[in-house]
Amino acid sequence: MRFGRALWRLFGPVPDVGARCEHVLFYVSLAFFWELYDLSLSMSVLSHVATEFAIDRAVLAYASSFVRFGAFPALLLTPLADKFGRRIVFVSAVLGISLATCATAFSRSVEQYVACQMVCRCFVELCSATGFVIVTEEFPADHRGWGMGILGATGALGFGMGAVLFAAVDVLPFGWRFLYFLGILPVFLLPTLLREVPETERFHKYRLGLVGADPKGATGPYTVCCTHTKRVLAVVVACFTFSAGNTGVFQFSGYHVMSVKHWAPWQLSVLVVCAGSVGVMGNVIVGRLGDSHGRKPVACAISVAYPLLAYLFYHAGDVALAFSWAALTFCSVAMNVLIRTLTTEVFPTDYRSTAGGFVSVSNALGGVVGLGLVGYGAEQYSLPDMVSGIAVVTVVSGFALLLLPETSGRELERLNGPDISVKEIPVVPPLEEALGFA
Repeated sequence: MRFGRALWRLFGPVPDVGARCEHVLFYVSLAFFWELYDLSLSMSVLSHVATEFAIDRAVLAYASSFVRFGAFPALLLTPLADKFGRRIVFVSAVLGISLATCATAFSRSVEQYVACQMVCRCFVELCSATGFVIVTEEFPADHRGWGMGILGATGALGFGMGAVLFAAVDVLPFGWRFLYFLGILPVFLLPTLLREVPETERFHKYRLGLVGADPKGATGPYTVCCTHTKRVLAVVVACFTFSAGNTGVFQFSGYHVMSVKHWAPWQLSVLVVCAGSVGVMGNVIVGRLGDSHGRKPVACAISVAYPLLAYLFYHAGDVALAFSWAALTFCSVAMNVLIRTLTTEVFPTDYRSTAGGFVSVSNALGGVVGLGLVGYGAEQYSLPDMVSGIAVVTVVSGFALLLLPETSGRELERLNGPDISVKEIPVVPPLEEALGFA
């Protein structure tokens, strides 16, 4: 773990969280690195994909929105981590990301490109949900925010690597396809992840019946909605509104810089790497601020600042564009870390991964709506006006999180009281009885 500690010291002092926590954080972060690498490509190569498949701006927006639908199956898959364990689902998701990213390189039409990316997005959301749960359950209360911040920061390095490689897209063999082909590399890490990523202690206790509900009892999205209605509502609204405003801003940032500002690929890479490094620091800074001052106040401040920065990025000159991009990356990464952290903290062990599915679906639906609105208004309004205008809805997300309990400095078992008694869950009759055959 010496390499991990040396890397983490770049972001400030490393708290004493114990050897096991450091071990878990290092290997989960390794998987997040490749997860963000794929997401980086979906932003950077957009203009090249549009050129090769000869599609216009409106079709590009709709195609990008369809990719988000890939997150919907994650709502059905995340409960598997609550039933069979976090570890096996997490490693399986890494395999899915790797294969789907590599398959994208062989797309022969925009439909095939979208299909491969939809599959990839499903596994990205599954990996993210279970990865955050693993770190949340392993880390002590006083340093959970720091652990989440490091997780996001390491992932952001993968985003940066994608941007660095994109600088050479015009000279690489097969261009943008070569970048996606590199996604096969995590397959070779699977034996290491299977060996080094342990099952969480909390899940072991849950399986033995020492914490949480009966592991053989009813689980799944329906049960979570019944027992934690207020919390589910707050998470869904926060994720939907932030994703709706945030997705368009980042999805079309590369397109705006290269097609409107007429920058070269290497200039976009410099922007993403240099200004985006501020976003990497944002993970850890916000994690520490959340641990010391509370997650909810920090989230509210970010949600208010975000639309102002989006307007500046799409309407200002080149110098202001670079500074606003750095601030936007900081806010986007930080808000996603805060939402993921709060979501994994406020739900009990038996529903924690399932709750991550709500984040995935809400993010996807928000992204679909946001990109759909951009495509719908593409003929009537300019791209900068549409994208920055839709970004205003991010303000709602910070205030929706106020409905959740503050989690900083509190152990998970003290946060997980249901909104109603489990005995009050409406009983759904078997299908045969509902149809009158019983």
